[in-house]
Amino acid sequence: MVGVRRLIVHPSKVEGEVKAPPSKSYTHRAIYASLLAGGVSMINNPLVSGHTKATMGAVEAFGASLHFAGDRLEVSAPSRPLWPGSVNAGNSATTLRIAMAVASLVERPSVVYGDESLNRRPVGPLARALRELGAEVIASPGDTPPVAVKGFREPRASRVEVDASISSQFLTALLMLSAYTGVEVKASRVSSKPYIDITIRVLDAYGVKFDLDPAEGVYSPRGTLRPSQTSIPGDWSSAAIMLVAGAIAGRVRVNGLSIDDVQGDKVIVDHLRAAGVKVRLGDGWVEAEAPLKLEPIDVNLDSTPDIAPPLAVLASYASGISILRGVSRLKAKESNRLEAIATNLARLGVEAVIACGGDCLAIKGGRPRGGVVRGFGDHRIIMSFAVAGLASERPVEVIDNIVKVGESYPGFLEDLKGIGGRVEVA
Repeated sequence: MVGVRRLIVHPSKVEGEVKAPPSKSYTHRAIYASLLAGGVSMINNPLVSGHTKATMGAVEAFGASLHFAGDRLEVSAPSRPLWPGSVNAGNSATTLRIAMAVASLVERPSVVYGDESLNRRPVGPLARALRELGAEVIASPGDTPPVAVKGFREPRASRVEVDASISSQFLTALLMLSAYTGVEVKASRVSSKPYIDITIRVLDAYGVKFDLDPAEGVYSPRGTLRPSQTSIPGDWSSAAIMLVAGAIAGRVRVNGLSIDDVQGDKVIVDHLRAAGVKVRLGDGWVEAEAPLKLEPIDVNLDSTPDIAPPLAVLASYASGISILRGVSRLKAKESNRLEAIATNLARLGVEAVIACGGDCLAIKGGRPRGGVVRGFGDHRIIMSFAVAGLASERPVEVIDNIVKVGESYPGFLEDLKGIGGRVEVA
């Protein structure tokens, strides 16, 4: 798909099954945990995508060697991260922010950076926390990447504080560092807490548990990192897109999912049911079938921002006004997702208003008329608005480099076609 600039999705009746891709969040964390644990670890069923390849490249820069054997990734790591010189995180914010924490363990200065989009995303709270521990950190104007980090042999404090309201990734990065150093982490205003639950679950598999004092917001590590063998579960964020496809245009079953997982985006099941979608659950699968009429929804997405784009598409087909709340942090994703969603809905003939001081999106649903939308260089915007074309009055054309979907869901177009989506690329 290299160079593909146009994706056209025609109104289609969809029906069938797909397998959820492996979780991107788990894969990032397992690869970094394997680096910090030293020795040889094995990761079963990792996601191989643009974003996780950036993390693979980062841990190689820190001295690890990676080897694939089928769907297993072997990571051999030194006892302490080596000097990388520089780390290119591409478009992956998770890669970049955890790399900053790992770089604080290296006593020579390193530069951590990403592509044009990533270099606009904030890192200030994480940089300040690393400085408290004794690292020298110089960020670009506006507290954005590129970031220069010169680390320490031992942290100079036993506890560090971080404001995680902008991104839970600041806390994730420090918990990774905490598992290695034993430093306690005090977090305030934690956003997207389910992602912290994923971090803690992964580190538990590598030998470190965390005790949380909820009154103080202090995470205290217990144990020592050790090599591990772990398996990556299916990704609920990507599954949400296919479930919305079924909810508006037919019936889709997504296999490889666990309703007992800590991933916050499994709440998509509740949101679909609230909209009147026929949802069925089985052993390792979830199925969504379109009802005769979709009902409007009123949901808070502060803890689960990644499902905002597909839920906005779902709301555009509901018979009434839906409210998506807690969406202000969408402004600091791969794109300004809040503006991207509102702009694209308007292009499809759907009224959408940003309200509540930028923390709500009101959507007056019906049936999108179709038209041309932009991908904004954002994989979740591209995929979600491609799905919007399955039930619109006329085709939806997404203008962008469609290869971007490979950052989180490399098999998206094949899966969309496999369930009956009429798709053209050019």
